[in-house]
Amino acid sequence: MAILNSPESIGSAQTQLDQYGGSKAIPCSAGAKPHFYTEKINNRWWLCTPAGNAFFMKGVYNVDMNDTTPSSDRADATALPFAEGAADVVATSLTLHHLEPDGVVAALREMAAAARCAVVVNDLLRTHLALALVWLVTRLLRCHPISRHDGPLSVRRAYSSAELRALGALAGIERLEIREYRALGRLVAVTG
Repeated sequence: MAILNSPESIGSAQTQLDQYGGSKAIPCSAGAKPHFYTEKINNRWWLCTPAGNAFFMKGVYNVDMNDTTPSSDRADATALPFAEGAADVVATSLTLHHLEPDGVVAALREMAAAARCAVVVNDLLRTHLALALVWLVTRLLRCHPISRHDGPLSVRRAYSSAELRALGALAGIERLEIREYRALGRLVAVTG
């Protein structure tokens, strides 16, 4: 997913964006924090930048194998715009670690409702090895300061298998098969 900003809410001037791409026109009430976080603003959940400004993500949500052009839309992961059972499989990749636990529960509940067959989660796995590797690689490759900040922080904020299973249970998911790829710092979870 790419971070984009809402043209209708912030205009097109780059000066209205903070260094993380958040809209200075939509401040989060919790203000600056050392990490990305979620906050409900005017009855809608937003991701907030470390500078304390709201932003949203936009990504492909539907691919029709009979159509070569995927469609996309922005949507709140905690309130998906899809009918119950609208898709065979609903997947998320590298998103849940950006959400607080209540946001993860809401997102998993929405995904499970929209999926007829399965929900697939691909996310970071919190391990000491993954943290060390991400910290080292972001410095050796001279990554942008945002990557050097957000990479290790994302690993620290990632959920363990046990935590994700517990959040899934709170979302009403009875069976969640989780496979850890510890050397890669990843986990994949699939509903049963």
